[in-house]
Amino acid sequence: MATTHFSNVDWIVAWDDARRRHVYLRGGDLVFSGAEITFVGMAFDGTADTVIDGTGMCLIPGLVNIHAHPASEPFFRGIREDHSVREHYMTGLYERLCAYAIEPEWLKFGAEVSYCDLLLSGVTSLVDITFPYPGWVDVMARSGLRMFAAPGFNTSRWHRDNHHELKFIEDEAKGRRDFAAALKLIDALQAHPSGRLSGIVSPVQVENNTPEILVESRAAARERDIPWTLHASQSVVEFNVMVRRHGMSPIQ
Repeated sequence: MATTHFSNVDWIVAWDDARRRHVYLRGGDLVFSGAEITFVGMAFDGTADTVIDGTGMCLIPGLVNIHAHPASEPFFRGIREDHSVREHYMTGLYERLCAYAIEPEWLKFGAEVSYCDLLLSGVTSLVDITFPYPGWVDVMARSGLRMFAAPGFNTSRWHRDNHHELKFIEDEAKGRRDFAAALKLIDALQAHPSGRLSGIVSPVQVENNTPEILVESRAAARERDIPWTLHASQSVVEFNVMVRRHGMSPIQ
């Protein structure tokens, strides 16, 4: 198996067992063989198939991004950052998602752009929260990232027909079908040949799901011993909706 040696690296963020924390190494060496790091320290004296001059480099452990929407967000660049609605307490979240439709077959291209950006930023593990789309598993596997797929489901969806109200279209039957499909996909990912794909149970928004499906989905995550994730407290609008419905805040 080929061995690669990064020599005299300007900065290495390395684990120090004695101090039980990460430290900065100046002018250190890092060596890996295949997928395994075999040396981090000063003055490696072994042999390597490839030696790379580390001048000007900073080597760090891979970053773990625990919440991202890589498939959709490239399409909203320049819209989400600069768009807000006064009647919705200066959030453009609902306006944007109700007004701008993305064709499902485009999403894999958005994901590929995002995965490349994330890799260039040092991310090696990613939680990808999305409603499943054609080609999702293939583009995740091709990325080289360690992926935690969070296939989304909701029992209702946002709807707006004026500037000041957020309304909801209920469809519990669809939500339950999507919940079942999400669990099927999560279970299948465990056997993916890459060994880098796994799943997270993800009802998408707290206000777009019934209390019953939130409880059931949490139980499904516990049964599989995997994480569970949920959008909650995203906006003043959502806070007011939940207080009106339940007499308590989203987090409560």
